[in-house]
Amino acid sequence: MKKTLIALLTIYCFLIGYSSAAISQDLCTIVFEDNSIVIGGDPVQCDLYYILLGDDGGLRTGDMLQLTRRHDLPNKYFLAKARFKLDDAAQRITIHWRADEGEKMGAVEQGRFTSRVGPTGSRYYTITRHSGDQSQEGLQLRVRQVDFELLPNWARQACLPSILAKLTPEQQYEYHKHQAESIRMIGKIAEEYFK
Repeated sequence: MKKTLIALLTIYCFLIGYSSAAISQDLCTIVFEDNSIVIGGDPVQCDLYYILLGDDGGLRTGDMLQLTRRHDLPNKYFLAKARFKLDDAAQRITIHWRADEGEKMGAVEQGRFTSRVGPTGSRYYTITRHSGDQSQEGLQLRVRQVDFELLPNWARQACLPSILAKLTPEQQYEYHKHQAESIRMIGKIAEEYFK
């Protein structure tokens, strides 16, 4: 039984890795480590993520998801969509936010990523220009690039429909096929475990 369980767990881990790889191409996940951001000039305690979904096999241009969960509203999250453009060195980003209702044009945000030498090796995102909310200009926030699978479950689930929409029909089919196989393997593992 132990060998069967180990074999099943190995297959399951492979399937999970395959599913992650299917959605990880052209994907960059940025976690903001500071829990306070400025919205309309006021500091707000929240969790903030930028998920970049590149076009055509790269991360020069693409769709961006901004995922926010305020600490005073832990059961709600906010998902905003935008288009992004990175420079060649991936140090400067331009974000074209969608227009709000009643607006003709959305805001444009420009920022840059910098690293500081030191024990922590911190990386920072500085907003250099924001046409929609000038109070954000000059903000410097600590960021970290992480694997999408390391995000909390609620964050992954919130982003998954937008990520899957970027895949080709064939990639979507493969992803769902491997997800179904993973669920079947979980059932087999549970069955073996309780024998």
